[in-house]
Amino acid sequence: MSELKISKTVALVCGFLAVEQLSADVSVTTADGEGFDGYYRVIDKPDTFHGTFVPSDGSYAKVRQYGPDGSGQARFYIGQVQFDLSGVELTGDDIVGATLTLKSHGNTKGTADWTLAAFTGDDSLLTESTAYDAANPLLSGDFVGSNGDTNLYWAEGAVEELLTFTNVPSGEFNVMGEGSEEMTVLLQGALDGDKKVTFLIYGGSQELFFHTEESPEHQPTLILQEIPEPFFTAGPVEVYQGDSVEMSWYAPPEATDLTLSPGVGDVSGNTASNGLGSLSLPAPTETTTYVLSYNLEGTPVMFEQEVTVLPSYFTVSPTVAIAGYSTVDLEWRVLPNTSEVLLLVGPEEGPFTEVDETSLTSLETGEGQESGWLVYAGENTFKLRYTVDGTTYELVQTIELVDSLFEDSITGSSLNSSLLFAGNPVYTDRSHGWIDVPPVMEGAQYMNVPNDSKDSGDYSVTATLAEDATVFLIVDNRVGDDLGGADPASGQDDPPTLGGGVMDWVAADGWQDTGLDIGNDENGNGSANTSYSVYFRQMTAGTTFTTGAQANGSQRVLYQIAAVAGPVVPYAFAATPNVIDEGGSFELRWTVDPGATVTIDQGVGEVTSSTDAATGVGSLLVTPTATGALDYVLSYTPSGGGGVQTLGPVSVTVIPLTPPAPLVVEALVVDESANEVRVTYPAPEGVTDPGALSDEIQRSATLLANSWETLTGGAFAIADGMVIYTDDTPEEGGRAFYRVVRP
Repeated sequence: MSELKISKTVALVCGFLAVEQLSADVSVTTADGEGFDGYYRVIDKPDTFHGTFVPSDGSYAKVRQYGPDGSGQARFYIGQVQFDLSGVELTGDDIVGATLTLKSHGNTKGTADWTLAAFTGDDSLLTESTAYDAANPLLSGDFVGSNGDTNLYWAEGAVEELLTFTNVPSGEFNVMGEGSEEMTVLLQGALDGDKKVTFLIYGGSQELFFHTEESPEHQPTLILQEIPEPFFTAGPVEVYQGDSVEMSWYAPPEATDLTLSPGVGDVSGNTASNGLGSLSLPAPTETTTYVLSYNLEGTPVMFEQEVTVLPSYFTVSPTVAIAGYSTVDLEWRVLPNTSEVLLLVGPEEGPFTEVDETSLTSLETGEGQESGWLVYAGENTFKLRYTVDGTTYELVQTIELVDSLFEDSITGSSLNSSLLFAGNPVYTDRSHGWIDVPPVMEGAQYMNVPNDSKDSGDYSVTATLAEDATVFLIVDNRVGDDLGGADPASGQDDPPTLGGGVMDWVAADGWQDTGLDIGNDENGNGSANTSYSVYFRQMTAGTTFTTGAQANGSQRVLYQIAAVAGPVVPYAFAATPNVIDEGGSFELRWTVDPGATVTIDQGVGEVTSSTDAATGVGSLLVTPTATGALDYVLSYTPSGGGGVQTLGPVSVTVIPLTPPAPLVVEALVVDESANEVRVTYPAPEGVTDPGALSDEIQRSATLLANSWETLTGGAFAIADGMVIYTDDTPEEGGRAFYRVVRP
């Protein structure tokens, strides 16, 4: 049997699960020593309900219900769960509580209370097949009741009700008995008695009962709580006025003079006979240290717990907004019992627009919020003014307002109310969020675009700049070649292949690839699923630009448009691909200050001529001669001075080629009678057709470098993995050397 290890408590699991108590190192099994020792039963009331108890696939109990009119009536359920405590080396004095856990299973059709009871009768009363009639010894003779009566009438002395509970939805766990003195007394008696306890569960919803299957996570579980060390807790340790502070403690039952301060006094009435106590208090008005004290056999004992009262707060987010486009969310927590809460919005010097927010503020806790407040030009200051007991308080927040970089006359799109920060939405019709945003793009204004327009052949956006700006065109790296990547932070993802009918307008309109990448978190799990290359143009106020269609396959996502104020340089240095074979090439791409002098180390040299003087964008195809990991650093000197600046390093790994093993001629046979020479050597792996060979057989009489001739008249054959070449025109007299050349 499997085992569950615990500490401080003893877990008893009914059915297919053994449990080990760490402190006593004793395995506890169910009553029969091996598996589930309970059974579930259904009892019908004669002539009122009829149906069938169906244990479905054997994994759970369920009743299929058929009322007289087919409507489905309430049934009577009885569940029996029995635990064997004989392996637990505890006495009743060693525990202070117990809980029973049952996992729900089935359909919720209405809500009804369940009863958890202890079976206190003779075991002979418990049988697996029983009916709701006078012959059932577990039920009393006056069991029938009126039609529709769902009560069960037990035989005298057979059942002791412990508690009632409402079943949780299917798949969730019922935890019963916490804080129940009746439950504790029952288990204490069982530990000191016959070491056995039997529970009955009955009543409840129509088709919702409990798992009986073997998997441990579904088993009924009994937890015995051992006597703890004395303790006192008060929490949460940080609260606001209007919250509650929950106190709990354990003091030995023989303790006297049990008090809680400040302001409470004697708490013996809040303490059960087992020494466990609890109390809920309103949060204090200031940071307070609570003290629980008692006397134990003449010795004073004291516990302390500080609870910090947090100050009121008022937040406005985001803290940067586009005037006339962005909305902000307001949230506050002020003192409870406010008689008035006012929101004042306007310029820092005023005047302010006043809005009554009293109805949005909880009287009990002082919590309040308002979402989607549209901010207009000048409205950068928010004041929350509230009154409690005749005293007025004020909290102030300011935000940064920016003007739209675009004129209102945008066609094909509109300005997004959010700014480009990680987590903000990428598209209007997806839940995708930005991720791995380059610093130069953080806080950019960007467009509302629908990803579903990615296949539209006539999709375009036209916008006019209201001020000088750097505009970014953000293009899926898979466009044009279906390569791309998903690691935008590395800057090494393969860029899109544009032109030749794919987004020709990008180059035609002067968009330049910065070398930067940005990511799209499509699943909201904090990692990029898609990476984009970032193109840019620096434009002056009044410039109108138009983008064209993408229309390059449904597996890509649509481009995006963003802008930041003023001409900025999106400095970047990247290498793609960053892993090549020896003899291969990769592309270095960079963006620096326009007109800068640019050099790259590792023997590349000065690349100013490969850099566009107007934009600072450059690229170069590099074929390294070295192998291994190569780090490239770009240095540039702006034309206006300022000294040498560097970008990088970017790393490229060159994998050395492994030369093929030399071909060995294993046999050279001279057949003088046939005037032939046969050359035998290994065939390429998997090749059995001589016509598939590309080998050349060469012959020399001297071994000098320029003396080798390629034979053309012979015949190839393959047998048993070996190539046999027959030279039917051998040199007569003298000697000859043969070699195999395989391309």
